[in-house]
Parts: sequence; structure tokens; C-alpha cells
Amino acid sequence: GLNAFTALFNPEAARGLTETYVLRIGDDVFTVRLEDGRMRTDVDAADDPDLDASMDMATFFGLASGQLEPRQALRADCVRIDGKPETLERCFKILSITPRLPAAA
Repeated sequence: GLNAFTALFNPEAARGLTETYVLRIGDDVFTVRLEDGRMRTDVDAADDPDLDASMDMATFFGLASGQLEPRQALRADCVRIDGKPETLERCFKILSITPRLPAAA
């Protein structure tokens, strides 16, 4: 559900960004809105997203974990998008479970 997005959210990658992503994962539809680096998530599709991406759950986890590159997923037809490939890449830099290095003190 929506809590997964909170767990994946990488505020560093989102800094200063204002974009809207519609993610259709299996039978679920979510909207992730970034407003100047802050994230809001809703169930349902926004009207005018920067990216509208459809995929199954396995593909979503592959992308979020970094095991699947966005462009590989597109070539393999695991994900269908309305929007630019680089927006998909940005989306999965922001929604990512790759380990983050602790910030230097």
C-alpha cells in the first residue's frame, strides 16, 4: 500500500523536484506527487502526470531494489510508460531500497 512508498522515499534524490508519477502496479493504481522534494501519495490516478507507468509487482520491486534498470525493463516490455524514459529513471532514484550511505557528519 501507500506505506511502501514512504519506506522507499529518498528525499535526497527528490530535492527540489516537483513531478507527478502514476504507478499502476498489478491491479493497484497510485499517484506519487513530489512538491519541491516533499512526497504525497494517493490511491488513484492523477489527471496530468509527468509519468504514467504500468508494471507488475515483481517489476516494481526489481526497479525499486536496483536489480532491474528502468531502460532494461522498458526493452523487455516489463513496464509500459506514457512519459519519458528518463522520468522513469528519476522516479526509481526517488523510490529506491538501495542502501543509502550515511551522510558525512
